[in-house]
Amino acid sequence: MASQIMIGFIGLLVLALAGVGVVEVKRTIDAQSEAGAELQAAVTASLPDSSAPSAPEPTAQETASRLETAAPVSTSRNSSSTVTPKVTPVFDVEEVKETVENDSLNASASSSTEASVSGYTMAQVALHNNASSCWTVINGGVYDVTEWISQHPGGPAAILSLCGVNGSSAFNGQHSGDANPAAILASFKIGVLQ
Repeated sequence: MASQIMIGFIGLLVLALAGVGVVEVKRTIDAQSEAGAELQAAVTASLPDSSAPSAPEPTAQETASRLETAAPVSTSRNSSSTVTPKVTPVFDVEEVKETVENDSLNASASSSTEASVSGYTMAQVALHNNASSCWTVINGGVYDVTEWISQHPGGPAAILSLCGVNGSSAFNGQHSGDANPAAILASFKIGVLQ
């Protein structure tokens, strides 16, 4: 619902800013020399006469529509080339929509990352003290090493002895300075000890 409201708001913003596109057309026309003067004359001719009784001002959309449907104007230098006015949107609606969706996804990912670095008490860790659910605390981090029990090179008993307890001294005593066990351990981290 919120994303639909945001997209609707962006759509209204695009319509409100459509007048900026007309200004860009005028800047483009002014930047051109001879072809610009001819094009400006053609655009001016397609607009209502300012000396006529005052009619309501055309909307930005109406003006843009007139510019898009105006006949191409030939330049005097090269009769085969034409200049056709084109209104360019200030920004792409699809790009804005994609940005909004990506921002929403990033916010979700950020909150799930924060959730994955949850804090656990030692009492919570102690509940996971067997082969079917083995959590341990090592150097302040909480790890779910259940899957590692059967894969540990030192055998399952080494890991089972850490289930539900602070295994820092056992881990550090066995793997002091080893980079590989620390890297493997990092893949099992589920949070930190509170």
